[in-house]
Amino acid sequence: MKKKLLAMVMSMILVLSMSACGSGAGNSTGGKDTVAGKQSAAATTGTQDTAVSTDAVDMESMKESITEASGSGADRGDTVKVGLLAASSGGTSVLDGYIANAVMMAVDEINGAGGINGKQIEVVREDYASDPATAAEKAEKLIVNDKVVCILGVVLSSCRQAVLPVVEKYDNLLIYPTDYEGLEQSDNIIYVGCLPNQQIQTIAPYITENLGTKVYLIGNDYLYPRSTLAQMRAMLEENGAEVVGEEYVAMDETDYTASITKMVNAAPDVVFSVLVGDCITAFQKQYAQYGIEDIKMFHLCLDESGAAAIGVNNCQGVYSGQTYFSTVKTQANEIFSAKYQELYGTVPTVYASSGYVAANLMAAAMSKLGDIFTTGELVNAFHGTTFEGPGGLVTVEDNNHCTVTPRIGQVNADGLFDVLFEAAEPVAPDPYAGEKYYTSE
Repeated sequence: MKKKLLAMVMSMILVLSMSACGSGAGNSTGGKDTVAGKQSAAATTGTQDTAVSTDAVDMESMKESITEASGSGADRGDTVKVGLLAASSGGTSVLDGYIANAVMMAVDEINGAGGINGKQIEVVREDYASDPATAAEKAEKLIVNDKVVCILGVVLSSCRQAVLPVVEKYDNLLIYPTDYEGLEQSDNIIYVGCLPNQQIQTIAPYITENLGTKVYLIGNDYLYPRSTLAQMRAMLEENGAEVVGEEYVAMDETDYTASITKMVNAAPDVVFSVLVGDCITAFQKQYAQYGIEDIKMFHLCLDESGAAAIGVNNCQGVYSGQTYFSTVKTQANEIFSAKYQELYGTVPTVYASSGYVAANLMAAAMSKLGDIFTTGELVNAFHGTTFEGPGGLVTVEDNNHCTVTPRIGQVNADGLFDVLFEAAEPVAPDPYAGEKYYTSE
């Protein structure tokens, strides 16, 4: 972070020095041409002409102007302004809604308890419509125009990857609450969600020991499902299972007749799915119509909202792997779940839990700092920060990822999840655990 800042400062100094030392003949040529022309003219006059006077350039003022543009480093008055990227439309809007609800619930609690070092959190929300390009555009608006110190949100990996170069460009911070594929570590992102090494290493042996050894894999055709299933295949085979089929479908697929026919013909003991969003609903409703009883179904991304959309008659008995279910037996969850249901009229999901944890980790990290801090200082403050969330203790590690507690659940007659397995303790994050299994094409 500090190296980035220094590089930006020195670049701005160089531009100013070239303007001061060059000929005035280039003033009418416009931006880049003017700088290039002055640089060439200065280069012919010798080193004395290009020397920078320390009296002419105020280094501290330069740093302040850069950190002000990035939303960090400046005195922000009576509030701490943070951004919230939450889609109100598009394929992930339901999931974004759970995150946004829980973030706002956490912020209200934090503000009610006195805020961060006496300052209230002010949330600026932007709708990115589940679209990567819009997510990048809205992130830049939050940083440059609204001067937020950090941004919470987005769901899909494609949206996170679209926001990544924006927060790196402006040296801001994205707090990403969603499970993802790993294989990434940015100085400008705090990853709160679960990694494949925290899920797959738990689920693979559970499947082979309890559900069967012949497995069919299916997922949506983008990075997260492909990377996760590559790791899942390896873990299953290491645990003695046979993968009898593997396929990927488009995010806008609605007809799964061909896929279900392939599954029946392959005769697996269990289907392991990394379908996401509306695709889970469409697939599971169609799958249920076949009345297949001898093939077990495991949807990695199924939560309570998905089960409700599918209908309990179509998904009772289906398995899922999450770090949180609304039925988790912890004191923190008893309070969280009751309040969430009171405020929003529905049971919370893993997305709500992650949003709530993300906001509280943010506040805990900021509380370690003064009124003025850089993004690098904020990231360092996250390291070692803990929060007792609804799903258990979460700790931010030095690799910007979090320890979490993986669980396996099964949909019951109420459309909720019976927790069948829970790790004895939080599992450490290893974002590159799957690197040897997956190479992007």
